Amino acid sequence: MFFLPQLIEQRQSQFNGTISVYKQFGRYSISVDNLTQSGGLLVPIWKQALSKIQHTKYDIQNVLVLGLGGGTLVQ
Repeated sequence: MFFLPQLIEQRQSQFNGTISVYKQFGRYSISVDNLTQSGGLLVPIWKQALSKIQHTKYDIQNVLVLGLGGGTLVQ
């Protein structure tokens, strides 16, 4: 087990710069030019934000996700 993120793959993109995939504590994250796009610290941030929706008067049945990235936040 690694305490620091382990670099799994890194590629250069003509449009997005350096795209990196990391693994830490069995979870993956995607970083584009050192900015986390999916996984990592974004998961608890979005969980907290979306938990506030549960306490609204709306009965949400469907959600459209734009900009899915690595898909780790869809859960």
